[in-house]
Amino acid sequence: MFNSLPEVSCAAELYFNNRFPGYRLKQYRTEESGRFCFILEPSELGVICPKCQQYCLRFKDTRTLTVLDYDNGAGGPCVVLIPRRRLRCRCKCTATEPMPYPSTVSRFA
Repeated sequence: MFNSLPEVSCAAELYFNNRFPGYRLKQYRTEESGRFCFILEPSELGVICPKCQQYCLRFKDTRTLTVLDYDNGAGGPCVVLIPRRRLRCRCKCTATEPMPYPSTVSRFA
């Protein structure tokens, strides 16, 4: 069961902005195991090309990154689904968006 969020509360928006910069919460669901699953979406329409440094709105495809995370607010382990877009810039660069979150080691430090 998916729950869409037409208007995200300030607390949830701040939480996901700090934890996954560049993404916002789109939907969430509870899995059969009782674990929460958060589905994110990019907060920006485009990205900066790493080769020519121009703002790019063209994308080749999108792949979903599945992150197993631990969240005290959700009550334990949770799953975060993050779309990672591969840009197709005019300068012929095809690159994947950078990782949207800090490493696990720095997060739990």
